[in-house]
Amino acid sequence: MFKLDVLKKPSFDQVFSREIKHEGVELTLTVKADEAFLAASEQVRQLQEREATLKATDRLKRGYVSAFEATIFMIGEYIIEKWNVEDCEGKAVPINGENLEVVINNINEPMQFVEKLLNEFNECASEFSKAANEIKKKPSTATSGKSKK
Repeated sequence: MFKLDVLKKPSFDQVFSREIKHEGVELTLTVKADEAFLAASEQVRQLQEREATLKATDRLKRGYVSAFEATIFMIGEYIIEKWNVEDCEGKAVPINGENLEVVINNINEPMQFVEKLLNEFNECASEFSKAANEIKKKPSTATSGKSKK
């Protein structure tokens, strides 16, 4: 009997995390194999490629979200696992991209926070990518690569 479970792709369940503390905000970034995150990161990559081809004047009058804005939103939606942000009534603020932008806009030194956020995210993403590439199946050397006729 032929079983398809033999053909399963190798699983990748590693998780890469970083802690950030800035002006009382504490959050945990977590990068893991998640289809929604991978799709969002592909969209951000395409935005980055699009912006790289634009002239500086065209970037100023764009009618779409920049790659930077999309990256911040993606981090809020898919990468922040937990944070200690509360509203004025002491209730926990939901973690999402829009609320991350609100947090950034209410910090005294927003650029320092964004720099920390992006640096730690890039470190996690780099570790994730390196580990994921290591488990990919290498091509078989048992054949010449040519199809049989």
